[in-house]
Amino acid sequence: MDPLDLLDPLDASFANLALFGCSCCNRLAESHLRAGDWRVAAHWCALGRQLELDSPDAEWVAVRFKRLFHAAEAMRLAGKSEKKATGKVSRSLLLSSRSCLEACESLWARCPSCSSCPEGIYTCLAEVCWQLKDTVFRFAGDSHGARLEQVVWAGHGGSSIKLSKSVTGSKCGKQQNVGTRLIKG
Repeated sequence: MDPLDLLDPLDASFANLALFGCSCCNRLAESHLRAGDWRVAAHWCALGRQLELDSPDAEWVAVRFKRLFHAAEAMRLAGKSEKKATGKVSRSLLLSSRSCLEACESLWARCPSCSSCPEGIYTCLAEVCWQLKDTVFRFAGDSHGARLEQVVWAGHGGSSIKLSKSVTGSKCGKQQNVGTRLIKG
């Protein structure tokens, strides 16, 4: 008999062990992303997904958010790697990255405490949409005060993108404008 068969998924010890495992997978994925190794990072994201429990608790939402954000970055780096090899970025990799980022945004809209820097979602999402040449997109965070106000394409062929949004902070309760400029050349 396998000792893992004795573990009850509803047991708090099991949930804590799974949460610890997911957190370790996220840290390993992040370290491999920093080293530019998207393949191993994607592996750790996939393993983390297998360990996840479908729980609405804030700590699980935060772990899920990080995994999805790392997976989006792994797909973006995979596309960059493919571009170097073939000369073009795989649309399916960009769509996968976009899907992960939209899931991150949805999680953040439900649980703002899952990320201390939600602007990263919008910056990365704007970059992926820019690469997809998709200028018409909406963010799920509209109901929580985050929305895309303006995307401005400068120059011929979209050499730069400006993302401007308003975010109502849950801690300070006031609205602030955040501008991001991504230069592509």
